[in-house]
Amino acid sequence: MLQKNGPALLKTHHMHGILGTKAMQDAASERFFPGQTLTPPCQRGSWNGLQEAQNLCNFLRQRGCFVTYNHPVWSRVEPQEFLHLEGVWGLEIYNFNTVNECAAGADTTYWDQILRSGRQIYGFASDDNHNTGTFADSCGGWVQVIAAQLDQDSIVEALLRGDFYSSSGPEIYRWGIVDDKVFVECSPCERIHFICGGPVGVGAARIAPDGESLCHAEFLLAGTETYVRIECVNAQGKTAWTNAMFLKPLCKEEKDAPL
Repeated sequence: MLQKNGPALLKTHHMHGILGTKAMQDAASERFFPGQTLTPPCQRGSWNGLQEAQNLCNFLRQRGCFVTYNHPVWSRVEPQEFLHLEGVWGLEIYNFNTVNECAAGADTTYWDQILRSGRQIYGFASDDNHNTGTFADSCGGWVQVIAAQLDQDSIVEALLRGDFYSSSGPEIYRWGIVDDKVFVECSPCERIHFICGGPVGVGAARIAPDGESLCHAEFLLAGTETYVRIECVNAQGKTAWTNAMFLKPLCKEEKDAPL
């Protein structure tokens, strides 16, 4: 956290450590213990934002956790203070609480910046679940996990593989790539977006005619895309997001390009 000579909080890193599989816990060099209280570091005047975030990420990973980076727009951080973090599993791309609180909970622009660099980072939605403000903020953002069993190891393993989608409303039933076509099947939606890395202008939007809805859409790949992810948006503006499917490695010039 960074403060400037007073109570005003200028920016913050909000990260979560989610306890990993039993194997991850057993391999951890350190452990959390019941009732342990942690005091977040607080700095005044200036900070090395990236180093502070990396320190926290390392701290959590050493204790058998996988790490999320949450709501960067709301946190007022600069891109250079978190985009190059190492060892982060996921970026919170939608936070229901901060979307309603101050319209600062949508973070897909930062997600695409990381993906365009060739790094896989998973995007997840959450509700924040404080329920202390002027509205109930439960059940507004979630992940739907494709796990073999309803137990911690199965769920964590699926999350670590990226076998899940995120939503603030719509359901996604199937998605993938077959014969150079990206496809998705979903609950009735008004728009379906195929968002891609690669040259300017790649990708597509499918829009339902007035009075109708879309439950299926396809996008023919041109061969220039580096990744594709899908957004399904219903008539109420609620969105579901798949994770990115990478298609080809970046060339040297693309890798060297600044974020």
